[in-house]
Amino acid sequence: MEAKAYGYQTLHTMNNEGKVTYASENFPGPPLRVAVNADITTLGGRVVTQLAPSQDLRLKVGADGYRAHRDAERPFQVVKNGDPTTPGFYESKQIWPGVVTADAGVFAQATRLLGPVEATGTVRADMVWAGADEEQVTDVYLDIAKPGNGALDADALDRREFNVSGALMLTAPLSEAWTLSAGGGTAVRSASALERYADRFPSNKAQTSAEFIGNPRLDPERSWQADLELEARYDRVSFTAGGFARRISNYITLQDAPDVEPMLPLPIFAEGPFRYANGTATFYGGEMSASVAVLRSLTASVSGSYLWGKNLETNQPALGVAPLSGDIGVRYEPPQGRFYIEGTLGGVTEQDRVASILGETPTEGYVTLDLRGGLAVGRGISVEGGVTNLTDADYVNHLNAKNPYSGTPIPETGRIFFAGVNYAF
Repeated sequence: MEAKAYGYQTLHTMNNEGKVTYASENFPGPPLRVAVNADITTLGGRVVTQLAPSQDLRLKVGADGYRAHRDAERPFQVVKNGDPTTPGFYESKQIWPGVVTADAGVFAQATRLLGPVEATGTVRADMVWAGADEEQVTDVYLDIAKPGNGALDADALDRREFNVSGALMLTAPLSEAWTLSAGGGTAVRSASALERYADRFPSNKAQTSAEFIGNPRLDPERSWQADLELEARYDRVSFTAGGFARRISNYITLQDAPDVEPMLPLPIFAEGPFRYANGTATFYGGEMSASVAVLRSLTASVSGSYLWGKNLETNQPALGVAPLSGDIGVRYEPPQGRFYIEGTLGGVTEQDRVASILGETPTEGYVTLDLRGGLAVGRGISVEGGVTNLTDADYVNHLNAKNPYSGTPIPETGRIFFAGVNYAF
């Protein structure tokens, strides 16, 4: 049996000093003094026990839960002629209005041998609570929170859910080296505190940098997924390939919110605001990896992954889907294992399947080269070092956020050298 209890508090303060909005030289409008003050306090715990009633049956049962309180405000001033328009104080607006979320769940997992086939079944049930302080929310947020009849019920900001998830996986040996696994199940993801209660919170989702406004009436996402995996292991060769198909009902995505005014007095974001909304989506994907011991001291490897997604509500690609990517690697390590040298060539294709209705833009493909190595000095001491992006390629990861002022994607860093010393005792 294992038990764990935890509690922590995060106090976070940030401002826009050093940003283009702080001074007016490169900003079309008067400067702003903007800050965000956030407080997140979380308490939780988990208990789990593992049982072996017989040689061919293993059980795991447990429970976990947490309660989190989130509070955040955004004070700001507009500066004109070098002086704040509201000297001596900030106008402050609540962007997390005393949000409380809690989840209590129980789960069980059983693994049993059915002849040569290993079957693993899992089930989980969760009670979810969510709410916010009605006295702290803004009128704009209340307009979003109101149900269709336009009236704000006493419990309009509260949410109660009972969610059940389950899955089954079967693994069968096809031969001494080959194994086939197949599985399926359904899982539930409740909306996060940001998705429910953010009041024009400045953040990003995939490429989209904007203000987002939550919706307390969001339904939890429910995914139905089927998986298939094939694995082979020989003395000098290993291979794994798998694929999945997934359908998500109540898929939590974004919608343009042209009727929502930005919280800040100036439109500093190139896009938005956006609101969170439910929809339906389908995803298909797969990944593979293989390695070959060419020599006792030389190993070659290759891997790749692909994901395809579509938002059925907008009839466009799903937002934030990474393109096809793959790696080719070579590692030299003598049998004594005193040192190693490793090189990896990584490639990513262009991504032109984008959710243009949400401002997502295509990105180009790129190739990078990484080198690293290590040496065991002795007495538990080893050193490692290397360089990433050796050719100093200029590229953008498709999921990177955009500069909120220009709308251009933020590029990755260039060539990076690193080194470290490890001591094992």
